[in-house]
Order: sequence, then structure tokens, then C-alpha cells
Amino acid sequence: MEIIPIQYRKKGIERKAGYSMAALDPMQIIKFMNMKKGFEARHPRFAAFIQKEILTDIPEGTVVEITVTKPGCAPVTTNMRITAEDLQMVKNT
Repeated sequence: MEIIPIQYRKKGIERKAGYSMAALDPMQIIKFMNMKKGFEARHPRFAAFIQKEILTDIPEGTVVEITVTKPGCAPVTTNMRITAEDLQMVKNT
């Protein structure tokens, strides 16, 4: 799915670039929503975790840690501490 950036002018003043939802293909949106529903059906606990813990208000200083364990490989873990800039980025998108 591609979101096309746009720039617009009002009274001769150029404003910050935005995004046009009209540029989204409705069939791509439907396809994405079906894929999302399938993911949630296959991984209900993970989807619920993301909804409850990640997509809700996370305070600055929160540490998010992820571990990936591939078949036959040792686990690999990384983490990040949420900064004010991270929160502002999420708020603006």
C-alpha cells in the first residue's frame, strides 16, 4: 500500500507536506484489512498484546524488548528505550 505525500498552499503560504488518503486504492485497503484479520486470527495473543501494550499510551522511558528465535538458531534479543522524540513521531503519524 502506497501513501503519496502531497504539498498544498493556502493564501500563498506553503504548508507542511501531508498525506492524501484519497491516493489509496480501495482494493488495497480491503486486502490489507483482510490480511490484518487473518494475522489476528492466527496470532490472537500477540495481536492483543500489541493492541494493549504497544498501541496505547506508552510513557517516555519505557523499554521495549524483542527476542527472535529462528528454527535451529540461538535467540537474538534487542531493546530500545522510548524517547520523547519517538512519542512525537508516533503522535504525528
